[in-house]
Amino acid sequence: MNERVVIVGGGLAGLATAAALAPHGLAVTLLESRPRWGGRASSFVDHTTGEPIDNCQHVALGCCTNFLHFCRSVGIEQSFRREERLTFVGPDGVPSDLAASPLPAPLHLFPAFAQLRFLTWPEKFRLALGLQALAKTDPATCGDETFLHWLQRQRQPQAVIERFWHVVLVSALSETLDRIDVGHARKVFVDSFLRNRHGWEVWLPVVPLDELYETIVKRGLAARGVTCRLQAGVRGIEDRGSRIEDRHLMGVELRSGEIVEAEQVVLAVPQFAVRDLLPEAWRELALFADLDRLETAPISSVHLWFDRPITALRHATFVDRVSQWLFNRSAIQRRAGSAHLEPPPT
Repeated sequence: MNERVVIVGGGLAGLATAAALAPHGLAVTLLESRPRWGGRASSFVDHTTGEPIDNCQHVALGCCTNFLHFCRSVGIEQSFRREERLTFVGPDGVPSDLAASPLPAPLHLFPAFAQLRFLTWPEKFRLALGLQALAKTDPATCGDETFLHWLQRQRQPQAVIERFWHVVLVSALSETLDRIDVGHARKVFVDSFLRNRHGWEVWLPVVPLDELYETIVKRGLAARGVTCRLQAGVRGIEDRGSRIEDRHLMGVELRSGEIVEAEQVVLAVPQFAVRDLLPEAWRELALFADLDRLETAPISSVHLWFDRPITALRHATFVDRVSQWLFNRSAIQRRAGSAHLEPPPT
């Protein structure tokens, strides 16, 4: 009998876990409490227009090689568009384009940085020094230092902090600089901008998220023999304390009272839901002691409809504005299916 694995949660984490485990001869069951896949990355139908709308615009970067591999493995590579140009709209409304030059990495974006119109030449020089220092920094030596403090130590001008470092990191990590450590900030900038020519490129889904995740399940997971169950909310995990053929047995109790047996259980759920699902004897273990310290960083998205085109851009990044990004969904989805994923750069 193949070892049975139950994955609780059908969001992106649960779907990716199922896709990764299924090829290894395991009997994988994926349980989702809602009537749809994707978790918080979902769509809804606008009652006025009848259009399917994503709850927020979801994007990936070229440096997200694990995610791109997942997309290829489950057959949704045709549902993304790769953007090779980013547009930054400065405080004065003047755009600056970011695109790679023929220069090799890490110099491929240097000409584009030099042409950012919302920074002065002295500010661009300090920015270049900051990127160089960050690439050379070992995060292990930074302790609990915040990235904001690190930038101040590097004598980064306030305008550069607000108009570049903050703009990029609040989009990538959904946090302010005083709540980001140096290691996470370094990973964003080194992996995205410096390590290779494609890490900074933005990948946009060109179909609604519900359609995307439904395709993952029907085309990617079903073909691998994964048992996928919607509206299968879990009440808790039961540690039976018994073994068969050296396998530890557990029972996953559904809210309906049904028990799904497993030797391994993966909880792909929000951190605040983990403790209530654990066997009572496990809840006070040191392994789970810090669950309550994990916090969330919400993202707000506003959907607007216009009676005429307002821009030819598919997306833009705003500098010194309350909003960080604009996504023109009509333009993004107009050429659905024309983009394709390429192998991650080496």
